[in-house]
Amino acid sequence: MERLAAQTWRHPITAEPTHFGRSTIQKWYYQAQRAQRDPVTALARAVRKDSGTTRGMKPELKELIVAQHAEHPGWSYKLRHDNLDVIVKAKPELGPLPSYRTLLRFMNATGLDF
Repeated sequence: MERLAAQTWRHPITAEPTHFGRSTIQKWYYQAQRAQRDPVTALARAVRKDSGTTRGMKPELKELIVAQHAEHPGWSYKLRHDNLDVIVKAKPELGPLPSYRTLLRFMNATGLDF
């Protein structure tokens, strides 16, 4: 494991030279060893179980975003996020302000894009 960790490898996505730590290589080794069928498939990047969901947003906040879009469909994402920031500060029961990227993902997933 130490020899493998000391080597320079080509990154599988960027093709840049990179190093992988001993613990990472060891984790990959045991993960592939436990694989029932194909060890290479066992090392593939797994899709998160909550992929496509906005687990950090309360339903009330989601409803507000939908209503806001219906009232002001021409607003930019930035204006929408800034407006949402003001509303969340005034009504903390809506939960924390989602990040800009989270708002974008939610709007795109629900068809609220331009």
